[in-house]
Amino acid sequence: TPMHLAMVNAHRDASPNVIRFLLDRPDSKATVNTRDQDGYLPLHLLALGLKGYKAEDHVKRNNVSNCLSQYLAAEPAAAADFLTAIQDLPDWLQDTAVVSKHVRNVLNHKIIQSFPTLILMLDGYLLMVLIVCFAFSTKNYIDFLFDDETPRPDIGIYLWFLFVGATYFLTREVVQIASLVSLGSFNSWWQDAANWLDVGVITLSYYYAFCMALDMQIDKDLFRSGAAFGQGILYVAVIIYLKSTYVDFAVFVGGVLYVVKRLSAFLMAVGVILLAFAQMFYFIYVDGAICTEQLQPGDP
Repeated sequence: TPMHLAMVNAHRDASPNVIRFLLDRPDSKATVNTRDQDGYLPLHLLALGLKGYKAEDHVKRNNVSNCLSQYLAAEPAAAADFLTAIQDLPDWLQDTAVVSKHVRNVLNHKIIQSFPTLILMLDGYLLMVLIVCFAFSTKNYIDFLFDDETPRPDIGIYLWFLFVGATYFLTREVVQIASLVSLGSFNSWWQDAANWLDVGVITLSYYYAFCMALDMQIDKDLFRSGAAFGQGILYVAVIIYLKSTYVDFAVFVGGVLYVVKRLSAFLMAVGVILLAFAQMFYFIYVDGAICTEQLQPGDP
């Protein structure tokens, strides 16, 4: 339809006026909700047209944002693939979508429903259960590994909760993947770092639970290091959970990430300088008296 063509070419200068003309018609509701022969909404075509688009031209970027704002202002139907199409938009364009009154109303309506609220609460509760059980079970098992006199700890209840929590998150992830595949938007899952963090939480929880339950032969130093890494991953998952739940926390985390990105050039320069001085000192002292002479017992 003309709306599909205008949205897939949203970066062009004429597109905002074309969309405004199409939405001024009495049948604008049908215009924004009409699907093409492949079942795509105009919003899907906008996301597809921006694949690989760098958005470096300020004028073209404004054209795209203008087209999206007008489209969302027409209040398209809140189908499941409508929200999925918004997820497929580039990050810089999602900012335009989330400030839309229509999108906020749709999300608020979804959030206040009982089932999404249940899932959100279960995510938080079971994540805390994983942290507590992972900490107690690995701590007791490390004591058992490093102290020959310590009997095998009774951590069955902790392992049971680890399996339950990991199975819950695995089930939720599989359902999410299946739903996105059915909507033809698996890329949105694949490109989301939070989903890979969930996969890491699931993998680590299952792996260490099986290691402790079956007394698998594993290097004790490697087990201790891996347990520390796993505990860190679990706490990172807590930060991501809070970021997706509390607006103030999301603003804070977003600000920190923004500052870190802006400091990337500075950090790179500092790293190069430190590496340069490290190599300079290495060549100055290598095979010299300071490095080759061995200190004797009792020497200061």
